[in-house]
Amino acid sequence: MQTRSLAAASSALILGAVSLPTHAGVFDVTATVNNTTQSETYNTVDAALAAATDQGLHNLAGSYTGVEAANLDIDFRGVAVLLAFPTANSTLLTLNIPSINVSQQFQGTTRDDSQSALRDYIKKNADLLSRLQKQLVKSSPVDPVAGNPNSMMSRSAAADFTQGLVSPSQVAGQSDTGQSSNVFGFMPSYTKMVNHSLTNPRDMDSDTVSLPLSYTHKFATPGKEFDIYVPLAESTVDGAKAYDVGISVAYRTPVTPRWYLAFSGGVRATGSQDLGSGVAMANGTITSSYIIPGEHWSYTIGNMIGQYSAMKVKINDTAYDPGIHNTIFRNGVLIEQNSGWQVLGEAATVEYTIIDTRFTGTDLFNKHQDEFGITIGSKRANNAHASDFRGGLAYTKAPNSKGWAFNFGYWF
Repeated sequence: MQTRSLAAASSALILGAVSLPTHAGVFDVTATVNNTTQSETYNTVDAALAAATDQGLHNLAGSYTGVEAANLDIDFRGVAVLLAFPTANSTLLTLNIPSINVSQQFQGTTRDDSQSALRDYIKKNADLLSRLQKQLVKSSPVDPVAGNPNSMMSRSAAADFTQGLVSPSQVAGQSDTGQSSNVFGFMPSYTKMVNHSLTNPRDMDSDTVSLPLSYTHKFATPGKEFDIYVPLAESTVDGAKAYDVGISVAYRTPVTPRWYLAFSGGVRATGSQDLGSGVAMANGTITSSYIIPGEHWSYTIGNMIGQYSAMKVKINDTAYDPGIHNTIFRNGVLIEQNSGWQVLGEAATVEYTIIDTRFTGTDLFNKHQDEFGITIGSKRANNAHASDFRGGLAYTKAPNSKGWAFNFGYWF
């Protein structure tokens, strides 16, 4: 896949990580010159890059004039990047990224030449790009690609599971009607997560606003559907922005009157010039729903397995493969209560969900997460031509992250 936005984000990943950067809300830089240490925090890669110049170093460490020995310790969203002019009156520039075993030296006629050589090394080194992105999903609490509940991978798995799951009221007491219907959906949500950095005492907050759209063809057979789902989202991390978009399709069909299988596949892409990250990802999933009906309380046992893999991106003449491949297991129970209430004139149900998600494959910052949710709205009757609506909230807890999500869905 080749897009200008992904290329820009990936270039920022490299240049931001190893040019002489500093930090912004998400990026912390500590400069040491003449045994004096000064630190600054930045929220975009561009702001960090501005500190990479001689003027930037002087602003950070006032005693720097362009000839002193200088060290820059950069916390690049959880990945330590060490840059140094180790010797006074020398143009030798060293780069070390211990977590991915990178150690390089650059020496030009001037210090500016050495920094240019560093940038060229980064731009043309696809292996370095891949290893750095893979390390970020492992070490960064706020990577937009994967590793935290607000990342594209985690939200994709949650959406695929929701699309494949069957609620009891969709099929209870119904038989083939001989009619099909088409339904459009609009499901905005807001998620607030607090992420605990392993390398920094400061927590990092992330906020995501999602505006997904959907089209569903409901067949005459209850619970049998074909869905097209278009996720759209904007995330903010301490002022830094990330965006993602995609498309997925799902087909769900009954195996028995109580057991349903759903098959889905899709492509999603995220990019953030601010955070210095960008990846396209393809996925395929299988979701099982087993329904246990009841008069007042009904249950759906849901199980999903999905494969999520980053795709190769070409930046200029360099093919960049992030090498991120994860198998995700998502298992949970949906409990539906026939409340007897009326919501805007419609019979209402209350749904309670408990879901456990496990990530295997590429090492991630969070390898599992648990969610607890409740929604209230109209029954999800199959073949209903009237509008449907539901709203609710969910709490998510992962080893190094926790937060709330508010959602509302309207189908017409």
